[in-house]
Amino acid sequence: MEILSKDDTYSVEYGSLISNLDCSLVLDLYMPIIGYEAAIVYFILENEAKKNTVFKEKSLYDLTILSGLSLGSFAQNKEKLEAIGLIQTLKKHQQNNNAFIFYVYAPKDPKDFFDDVLLTGLLENKIGKRQIQIIKKYYQKNKLLDNDYVDTSAHFGEVFKPNYVRDFQTGIIKEDLFSHRNNNIELTFDYDEFIQNIVNNSQISKTIFTKDILKEIKRLANLYGMNEQTCARYVIECFNPLSEEKINFDKLNRLFQKNIKFPIFYENNKTDNLEKNLISSNSKLAQKINLMETLSCKDFLTILQNNVSPVQSDLNLIDDLSRNLQLRPCVINALIDYTLQKNSNVLSRAYVEKIGASLKREKIETAYDAMVFLLESNKKTKKKKQYNSNKETSISNEVTNNNLTKTNDKNDDMLKKQWTELMKEFDKGDANNE
Repeated sequence: MEILSKDDTYSVEYGSLISNLDCSLVLDLYMPIIGYEAAIVYFILENEAKKNTVFKEKSLYDLTILSGLSLGSFAQNKEKLEAIGLIQTLKKHQQNNNAFIFYVYAPKDPKDFFDDVLLTGLLENKIGKRQIQIIKKYYQKNKLLDNDYVDTSAHFGEVFKPNYVRDFQTGIIKEDLFSHRNNNIELTFDYDEFIQNIVNNSQISKTIFTKDILKEIKRLANLYGMNEQTCARYVIECFNPLSEEKINFDKLNRLFQKNIKFPIFYENNKTDNLEKNLISSNSKLAQKINLMETLSCKDFLTILQNNVSPVQSDLNLIDDLSRNLQLRPCVINALIDYTLQKNSNVLSRAYVEKIGASLKREKIETAYDAMVFLLESNKKTKKKKQYNSNKETSISNEVTNNNLTKTNDKNDDMLKKQWTELMKEFDKGDANNE
């Protein structure tokens, strides 16, 4: 995920013509896929494009005020809009910040949308076939009830009678003018890497992968967010040399669906392998936040445990955080790291779930936002402890309490120092680290 700074600036331009009907299409067809927050960001940017002659360049901080989102949440929803083709982002590094230009594009029209098997599949996963049929019916053309009607519309040549010699010698217009076009959706799937994984891990000949087979595998991989390595593993399971089709796509589809129910344990999930603009410094703090954003929770916890695989009870806890609280992997990673440092390397279920519930209520979506929230909560807790410690206690109790809290105070100071440095590094952005 791209790291943004409140000092970054932006301007918004139209990438294509956008009509009132397009706004309805975003609500009906795109919002179930990208979520309401991303839809809000789209409409705000579209409205900003109308006013670009008045306020040509503004601060990203102003945009977070308009949307009610944190910078981290805005960056996450911006990526959704980019991935689905509704906006395009251009970035320029400057001395003290970054400058962005957001191009806003119209959505696909209903026919093009439902002809796109990837978009239709994503929408069906969200709202179901029944709701899709209702939407299709709404956007269907009205058919004439009486077959006696005939088309009597005039033809162009009958009315205007152009002089084909004189009227078409004005030259070709070369300016880049607006059109009602859509921004392309970039699908990432490396056929060569996929084939190489097949060859390295099976006896399947690469000659069986026809153009149509590869196209369907690519569609399913992008639909369910599988990378080439994971996809190859499941394709090998679904290979049947005796069948005419060679690949059992029904079984492959079921395997993908089964795995998508447990996204927290994806190995190198494609959705986590999109190009990320992370902190590029070599500090340990920068490396840690990069790991939180890119690794699965299982892999991140393994690293924290000196490459020892997590026990099943810890994996169950992680799964519950994802399933019950709907926390994103990067947020869970930040929570795990905080808990282990704060709680003397003990991953207490009650403690983790309590803090996880707070993160959910605060609608935390990124590792950075999670760390900011946890640091502020830690400060408040420490102040409360200091207040309580001022009450009169016996000498023996003071000695006991000092011994018990010595480790925790040390951990608190370390957390405060490390995370304060990290947030300073975030505020600087990555403009000077390339």
